[in-house]
Amino acid sequence: MFCLRINFKLDPRHKVFLQISATLYQVGTKTGYAILIIRSNSDGLMEKLKFLFCVILCIFVSLTNAQADRRTLSIAVGWDKPPYVMSDAQSGYEIEVISDVLTILGYEAKFIPIPYGRSYDILFNSRFDAVTTLSHKVKIEGVYLSSVYIEYQNVAISRRALNANIDKISDLAKYSLVAFQNAHRVLGFEFGEMTLSHKQYLEVPDQARQVRLLLTGKMQVIVMDINIFRYLHNQIIPQAEQQAVTIHPVFPINGYRMGFSNEALNDEFNEAFAIYRKTKQFLRLQQKYNLHNQLGAAQISKD
Repeated sequence: MFCLRINFKLDPRHKVFLQISATLYQVGTKTGYAILIIRSNSDGLMEKLKFLFCVILCIFVSLTNAQADRRTLSIAVGWDKPPYVMSDAQSGYEIEVISDVLTILGYEAKFIPIPYGRSYDILFNSRFDAVTTLSHKVKIEGVYLSSVYIEYQNVAISRRALNANIDKISDLAKYSLVAFQNAHRVLGFEFGEMTLSHKQYLEVPDQARQVRLLLTGKMQVIVMDINIFRYLHNQIIPQAEQQAVTIHPVFPINGYRMGFSNEALNDEFNEAFAIYRKTKQFLRLQQKYNLHNQLGAAQISKD
């Protein structure tokens, strides 16, 4: 909320009173009024006050226009993948990071859930100002990619009872396999080539379904981020019924970026994030969600 109120009261002998009052109620909405009341026997004084009023009014208009430019940004984000995105994109680590950075810039973020498979085409739709969680490995015409703001540690996961021997990506070809949408595009050339000839390979948008397919034995191996798996495994399966699993860290850490339709906005985001990642708030956020491998955290274990 922006409020400007200026009052001038001059010598009572001149019987002069000047009031300027204006209010901007919210970012992106300009509502204001200005009142000029002058009583004077001096024409010269009245002219000076009128001029002063015009100058201050111009300053106010400039301020309100600048404030109005700090608008709400429509941001496309993939379906829930806790702990990164939760509650229909209203909470989660990734949501909070982006919101914090945009708040530094004076913007408000409106997150709109979409299937992750549409992320690489969505910026052609003028409804959106930005898209989350894009990989630099997928080239998109006319989209400005930010610096890395979040890291995902994708792994292969099997039930320990399977006793799977998975030490490298090519070993995945021996097992039925389910991954997240667009995994064949973002997990590197070797994995993408392997999926082309894999007869039991599936990609699904609902990552909770991946966990269920693994734990019910319908699929032998799943590929997903380790933090997402640990969260869903604890949420879906009661502690007493949880099965032992083996983590196969055959993928490197993947850094993901924001995609903006506007180059200047992308540059602003990069500058603000460079400052934000050095703050205690950023560290507290990682601790809040108990994240592993987030921008330099310790490596994961196989169990």
